[in-house]
Amino acid sequence: MVAMDRRHRPARARTGFRPAIGCRDESASMKVAAGRGLVCHVCREHADPGVEKRSLTITNKCKILQIHRVVRLVSSRRPDSSNRQGNEMVVAESRRVPGSLSKSALAAEADSCGSSVSKAMAVLNTLATSADGVLGVTEIARRIGMPKSTTHRLLQILQDGGLAERDGRQYRLGSQIVELSSAALRTRYRELHEVALPVMDELYESVHETIHLGMLSEGKVVYLEKITAPGGSRIPSRVGGRVPWSCTSMGKAIMAFSPPELMDRGFSSPLERMTSHSVVLPRLLHTQLMEARERGVAFSLEESRLGLACVGAPILNRAGVAIAAISVAGPTTRFNPRNAVHPIKLAALKIRARGGAGFPVPSSLAG
Repeated sequence: MVAMDRRHRPARARTGFRPAIGCRDESASMKVAAGRGLVCHVCREHADPGVEKRSLTITNKCKILQIHRVVRLVSSRRPDSSNRQGNEMVVAESRRVPGSLSKSALAAEADSCGSSVSKAMAVLNTLATSADGVLGVTEIARRIGMPKSTTHRLLQILQDGGLAERDGRQYRLGSQIVELSSAALRTRYRELHEVALPVMDELYESVHETIHLGMLSEGKVVYLEKITAPGGSRIPSRVGGRVPWSCTSMGKAIMAFSPPELMDRGFSSPLERMTSHSVVLPRLLHTQLMEARERGVAFSLEESRLGLACVGAPILNRAGVAIAAISVAGPTTRFNPRNAVHPIKLAALKIRARGGAGFPVPSSLAG
């Protein structure tokens, strides 16, 4: 191997990287930590055998590096394994470089990552539960008790990932949230979705209004599917979206055909108000549920949004317990929900007959 002229040898750097000396395998080590006499651990080549030897262990993508230093004292004769006091002494010296982590450091980094994820989730949950759907950095930081600088940094990261969107000086949930929640729900309830979607298409052809498929989760109606009618863009529902159960026809339909313990949980906290027409008196809402159980459908008249009327029917399993619901929604200027009672009850029965009756009760409804 041709010795490198000292005058042309790259200057030794305290930090940074430069090409490995004597390494023939570019894929194994294109660059190694700067220093004199470095050797690629994979190729085991060395430019100058007369200087102290160091080998660089390289893992995938050079994420974790450890330098082991072999100090030559007297001769190059390999020492006897039983006599460490021989002519040559081997000293292993571990040098920490960026990316090298011990078990304790890895655990600490995992805890740090977990903490960052928890903080990001707190920001997203705060945006999701805000009344107007938008909040400023200061208000988000105040609600979750986090420094404003940290909150701003997390919002920028979430914005880069499409999980948050900026609206002037305020932030809202990003469109990527909808895609992720939609994919998760459809995966979890794929069989129900596959059975219900053709029936929803048939129902739409019958009423020509917006059709919803939803289920109850933690006191909220979660939209699993939506078929939007012409002019239905004014209806604010979206797949993956959540609305208080008491303000929707689907929520009332599911609750009316749910076990008593679930109904008790539904009334255990104050009823939410979305419009001036939202029912917030427990006794009145309980009466509506009893009527829904008798009729087989539930109504919502401008209770989730002004100018919007809905009728919902439960999808029952073999035990007669609601596992989901289907609804028809339209503007009050053209849609009378009572005219859709027969079509929607028929649609719910079709879904049940085509396999819905065999679906288990979701864990959020089971207790």
